[in-house]
Amino acid sequence: RCRIRIEGPRCRDTLSKLFALDLRASAWPVGDLRLTGHHHVPCAALRLDLDRFDLLVFSTYAFDQLGTMLDAAQEYGVALELSSV
Repeated sequence: RCRIRIEGPRCRDTLSKLFALDLRASAWPVGDLRLTGHHHVPCAALRLDLDRFDLLVFSTYAFDQLGTMLDAAQEYGVALELSSV
């Protein structure tokens, strides 16, 4: 699997465009994992902080999932940072 981290003040707005998840802190506590998907692509989402999430996707779908995420976040002034960790 590949990890895609999304964080920042508008990350929940971005995620709400792609996933049918209740992103309120009362419904999804920090440290909890949710299984979800987008366009029939399975994804595990881990809440790391109020405005920080890790998305774990199969490697074969990671590039497309990242592209979709960037498109969804474009209106919020997204910045892409690459990490090998």
